[in-house]
Amino acid sequence: MYKSIILAGALTSALFAATASVQAGSAAVAAGTVAPMQAQGAPSLEKTATYVPILRVGCVANGTPSEFPNDILFTNKGTKLNAGTKLRWTFSSPNHTGIFTLAAALNPGASVRASNVIPGGIEAGRYCSVVVR
Repeated sequence: MYKSIILAGALTSALFAATASVQAGSAAVAAGTVAPMQAQGAPSLEKTATYVPILRVGCVANGTPSEFPNDILFTNKGTKLNAGTKLRWTFSSPNHTGIFTLAAALNPGASVRASNVIPGGIEAGRYCSVVVR
């Protein structure tokens, strides 16, 4: 038991000595030992972050005539869309597709109506898919 206490005391002394020399920056790395870790600052967010806009637009058949409208209501569910942005819309069945160009900027949460774009109309409330270009 006496030898265990002496060994523990020697290890504790060596640990304190190594810690003091590392903190002083003068620790030499001997063969078979692990080099002390250098403190590194956190990466700068300005250098690593990349802004990726969220482009999500809702699309639903809505308008006149009320049962089979030929209008589409686009709702911006992402970041601001600039004027001139093209919205490629598609109804799956029947296969109706087209491109609508925004005449003005569309802010998040805002909606815009494309009138007379579905030939023959489609059931009211039917959703379509949109690709922002």
